[in-house]
Amino acid sequence: MAHQSEAQLENNLIKQLGYNKFYIYMKIENVNLQIIQTQNFKKGLLQQMFV
Repeated sequence: MAHQSEAQLENNLIKQLGYNKFYIYMKIENVNLQIIQTQNFKKGLLQQMFV
């Protein structure tokens, strides 16, 4: 196993954290999208019921 400098370890950690933040952000965006779609679906059903 090659010895890594502290700076290299720090860089790797930042890369991993950055990726994780991006991944979490995408997950949150996806959930928000699903909530909006569900609300629109419910609105559509209500409108159809009262037509």
